[in-house]
Amino acid sequence: VIGLSSSETVIEEFTHVTQVTGRTRWSSVTRGSMQVMSTIFKDEKLLKCVNEERTLSMELIAKRADLFMQEAKDVNMDVLPYRGGFFITVPAETPEIVCEYLTERNIFMVPLSGGVRIAVCSIPKNQIKGLAAKVNKALCVVGEK
Repeated sequence: VIGLSSSETVIEEFTHVTQVTGRTRWSSVTRGSMQVMSTIFKDEKLLKCVNEERTLSMELIAKRADLFMQEAKDVNMDVLPYRGGFFITVPAETPEIVCEYLTERNIFMVPLSGGVRIAVCSIPKNQIKGLAAKVNKALCVVGEK
């Protein structure tokens, strides 16, 4: 990273900001976290339990995502391809307005640049059912469809 300026104050601020940003992005995790991971990886039984729990969690999220994606298809709603992970993204031209509409109905999503992020990792499966239709309705109401 290179910062150029004729102002010493600007360069000092630039240096400080890039140092802080670098530390927050690439620095080591806390000692406690490292100790926990070390303990887990030294104990085969503990590691097996962690891996089993991770597998169950991944399967649960995949089931939620599959349900949402199928229902999105059923209501003919565009969704970015989902290949795994915690979130599904629905394209939206006015994501803040879509999210505001949904928030008024106790449906909480995150506006992104060009879309709405749905956290299938944190929404119970019984609340996923019917969610695509509600998001699609929000898109229609705010004039995106």
